[in-house]
Amino acid sequence: MADAHTIARPYAEAVFELAQDRGELAQWEQTLSLMARIASDEGMERLLGDPRVAQERQAKVFREVAGDQLGKEADRFLDTLFANDRVTYLPDIYEIFRELRREAEGEIHAVVTSAVPLSEEQQATVISRLKERFGQEVTLDTEVDESLLGGMVIRAGDLVIDGSVRGGLEQLRNHLQA
Repeated sequence: MADAHTIARPYAEAVFELAQDRGELAQWEQTLSLMARIASDEGMERLLGDPRVAQERQAKVFREVAGDQLGKEADRFLDTLFANDRVTYLPDIYEIFRELRREAEGEIHAVVTSAVPLSEEQQATVISRLKERFGQEVTLDTEVDESLLGGMVIRAGDLVIDGSVRGGLEQLRNHLQA
């Protein structure tokens, strides 16, 4: 089965093209952010996942929660998502849209996962090195995963740099088994 990003990508790309052609990237990002928050709400997730609730009822409740914050195009987009049973992919659609917007604006988004929280200085160093590597502005999100033991894993676009102790141990194990 395809993963969520694979399913969400064509929808995000279609909205991105529309928004870019109309010069409405910021507005669409806000709209998709709202729609993603609604779709990922615990109560809404239960409603959308309940096969006993008709799709029309689900769409009506979704629109009631959104209020008057959806424009005509966003409303039609929502119709398309409901018709194709893809509303639950809105958080992924939003994330992909954000990535596409950053790329179009010459910005790279990186996520750094480390065993312990990074200091401001460490974050600045990572940003600086990624700027050197990509020649673009870099925004950084950080996550903590104690199972890494030490070091960090950096994900920027399609690039993954695994400098974690756990990653090093896995490489060593693979090398010894070869």
